[in-house]
Amino acid sequence: IYTIYFYLILVLYHVCTFFLNYAIGIFLNISSLFYLVVLLASVGFYHIIFLITRLHKDEVFPYKHYIFPVLLYLTYTTWSLFVPDEVRVGLPTKEICIADGYEWFCGFHYLRILIRSIFIIVYFVLSVRRVLTYRKSIIHYSANMEASSLRWIYEVLLIYLVTYVPIPVLFLLSAPGSNIEYLTKISFNCFAFIFDIILCYNIFTNNYVLTAEDIVTQEKEAETGNYGSLNKKEFESFIKKQKPFLDYNLKITDLALSLGTNRTYLSRFINDNYQLSFSMYINKCRLEELEKIKKSASYADLSEEELIYLVGFKSFNSYKKTREVLE
Repeated sequence: IYTIYFYLILVLYHVCTFFLNYAIGIFLNISSLFYLVVLLASVGFYHIIFLITRLHKDEVFPYKHYIFPVLLYLTYTTWSLFVPDEVRVGLPTKEICIADGYEWFCGFHYLRILIRSIFIIVYFVLSVRRVLTYRKSIIHYSANMEASSLRWIYEVLLIYLVTYVPIPVLFLLSAPGSNIEYLTKISFNCFAFIFDIILCYNIFTNNYVLTAEDIVTQEKEAETGNYGSLNKKEFESFIKKQKPFLDYNLKITDLALSLGTNRTYLSRFINDNYQLSFSMYINKCRLEELEKIKKSASYADLSEEELIYLVGFKSFNSYKKTREVLE
């Protein structure tokens, strides 16, 4: 449900930017709404990052983050009701113009640009911190390297920063009607469009791993908990017969449940016995299975790419990265 709300915010954002570029008269009358949408998009983006990087299954996003944008919007909109249209609409975008008798309103009007920039940077930093914390804790949680690595988020974060900080600054500094102004408008729209495509595609295709348990809590349990003993011989026999690695979405919790143990204990067991992380161990099993079925006449009519999917790799790119790491 929330993702639908976020996409609606993005649609409204692009509608406002259309008016900014092609119908400035209409835009000036809805500029406060555009300002609200920009701030909500920043919080909304952080909200999306928060949801897909949870380390506690019951972790709840603090909705107080939405209070400031709404209050700022209501303050400016209410104040605007007491300011003549010719003053409010006539305020230029690229230079400071203080109307007599409305000095405080004009000052607040231009201060919003600084507040917006600070707001965007703050939520960019918060998003980066969430992703780094997530990767540090979850990197060995899933055998699906592509989904657990969240590499696509780094692309989105970079595009987000470039789109909403340097490009708007260049636009404000450029001369009206200049080529630089035109290029910044085009660049802004292109980067925003790419941002939407990458974000929406990866969310719709579930290219991330949601934790099924409290990862942070269980990191502290292995020293005191009694999760049963794992025998190396029995463990390898289980892997060989059951072949859990054939599931490209296999998580360490899935395997731990089948073995009657805990993810932290299992992770330590694999690391101690094979000097590999869970994800690397599972992908190593997939490589070994691949080499095995390549020699089998039963799979002679299948291409290498089909065999790669068959042994549990989600994509050829995932297979390629695994070989690079392990070989």
